[in-house]
Parts: sequence; structure tokens; C-alpha cells
Amino acid sequence: MTAEASTLAIVVPVHDPRERLDALLERLDAVRGAVHQIVIADDGSPLPTALRIADWAATRPTVVVDRVDESGGVAAARNRAIARVSAEYVWFVDDDDEWDDAAVPVIALSLRSRPDVLVFRAEYRYHDGRAGR
Repeated sequence: MTAEASTLAIVVPVHDPRERLDALLERLDAVRGAVHQIVIADDGSPLPTALRIADWAATRPTVVVDRVDESGGVAAARNRAIARVSAEYVWFVDDDDEWDDAAVPVIALSLRSRPDVLVFRAEYRYHDGRAGR
């Protein structure tokens, strides 16, 4: 791949995200065209959730779903997902993460210099509205 090519994959492990699922899929849809691949590691979600994810992914050729029936934990889910990645770089997100609309373009621009590692910070938001780093 050239430095100009989209070489970023988003990896997101999920385990029964319940009310967070629709928002996650919307966030992933918003960046899908700007990334090489999205890999969802479904770590034993209940069947209705698994079917919803599979239906969503079925019409999106750059999305890969790796599903297991029994949860093995978030680390195992991420490891399974990495094995499915075909991009040069991976961005790990969780099902409740939110990101600014400019995040993916900024990451893509940063990747043009072909860094070994790209690190950025996050702001944590708590259910009561507090925020921190």
C-alpha cells in the first residue's frame, strides 16, 4: 500500500451492547468510507444482537464480523479481530466510545508519514456528566 492509500482498520469488540448498538453502528457508518476496513468482534452477544450486527454488516463490504457463541473476554475478541485485519494500521475502539467527526481524517493524515505508533488522548465522560483525561 502506498502512503496515500487508506490503511486504517477500526476494530471494535462487542458483547451485548444493548442500547449502545445503534449509536455504535451510526458512528461506524459515518467513518466507513474513510477507512480500509471495520472489524467487529462479536464476543457472544445474544442472538438478536448478533443478527442485528450481521444484517448491518451484510450490506457493507468493508465490514467483517467475527462472532463466537461464548464470550472469551475483550482481549480474546480483539486478538481474533486483529487476525482478520487487512490494513496496515489498527484503531481500537469500544462500543461506547465516541469520537469527533475530524478524528478519522486527522488519523489518516498522520498515517501518511508512516509512523510506527500513533498515540492520541481521550476525554472520559462519566454518566453524571463529569469529564476527565
